[in-house]
Amino acid sequence: MVYESRTGRILHIHQCVSAAGRAHPEDDELESSAFRYAAEAGHPDRSLAVLHVNPQSLQSGRNYKVDVETRALVEAS
Repeated sequence: MVYESRTGRILHIHQCVSAAGRAHPEDDELESSAFRYAAEAGHPDRSLAVLHVNPQSLQSGRNYKVDVETRALVEAS
């Protein structure tokens, strides 16, 4: 996910699914792609950062942000 490094606000959630037998992209490739999609959605690379999380840790109907001090995903209040 791409987030504002000062506030922890999540701007873009990027997921990648690899077909059986296909190689999964390296982290740097995924990050480049995530930044590109965030920019296309109107979030230019000013002070953005990336956090890799297990998609199963996200629960539907909940709001999240990134704790900028610990760089951990937390539920937003």
